[in-house]
Amino acid sequence: MKVADLQDMLSLLRQLLISAGSSKPAAELADFNAALDPFRDLTAKELTKELHKLTEPPKPKATKKAAKLSATEVDALIANVQTLYERAGTASLTPAEVEEKLQPLQQLAKPDLVRAAEALGLKGMKSKIAPVIAGEIRKRIEARMGAGQRMEMIEVVVGGE
Repeated sequence: MKVADLQDMLSLLRQLLISAGSSKPAAELADFNAALDPFRDLTAKELTKELHKLTEPPKPKATKKAAKLSATEVDALIANVQTLYERAGTASLTPAEVEEKLQPLQQLAKPDLVRAAEALGLKGMKSKIAPVIAGEIRKRIEARMGAGQRMEMIEVVVGGE
């Protein structure tokens, strides 16, 4: 059954309503019938799908990046990463703090991540994808944290003797 068949039935029902003296419902039915014209060639099942599309809430679109950052914001983020790297050699930096400070890296575009990586001395990052670059930055900082902890342990052992 096509929507055109339904429209024919609605026209017949409208004629019955007019005969019964119900002009207002007949007029509403005529408006509804006219609204179905764009769907005239669809089957009942296809019309049902179209109606479901109209009544379902829109699905949120996945966004890769947050709002684009300005050049000064990008420079500030890169400077924060450099400062974090410098502090990674001390005992005052915690893993939770590293995680918190590196979270904004997700907002950076690939060219900016490459700049941040190069600021830490990482080379060859242009051929990598953004998540890999961010991971390498994290590894570099964590490696420096580990080296700082080992140095402190050595100093305690050497200084304690």
